[in-house]
Amino acid sequence: MPTLTGDLELFGFTQQDLDGRLATCPTLEAAQTALKGLKRDIKKKYRQLVKEHHPDVGGETDQFLEVRDAFERLMNLEIRPQQPVVQVVRIFGSGFTSTNSTFTSSTINSSWW
Repeated sequence: MPTLTGDLELFGFTQQDLDGRLATCPTLEAAQTALKGLKRDIKKKYRQLVKEHHPDVGGETDQFLEVRDAFERLMNLEIRPQQPVVQVVRIFGSGFTSTNSTFTSSTINSSWW
């Protein structure tokens, strides 16, 4: 079964590379821009691997399909803000509810894994 870590490693990246790029992003837009940069780097590596593993140039079909499928999964990664968090706090016996909506830079949504 494919994993995010396995797909990243196929292209020469690690989970720490992804986390490092996103950890310093203060906003959703910054995190999305960082992910676009990673996708651009993955696309460059993908082109190299396709040339190497394509069956028309003597590569093995299984390796080619693995690279292609991993590339498709990685290109479908998205970053979304987390759903608002509802916190219930009791202050001197009375109920108080607040809603906080915060972005966590490592919130990656992908239905592939």
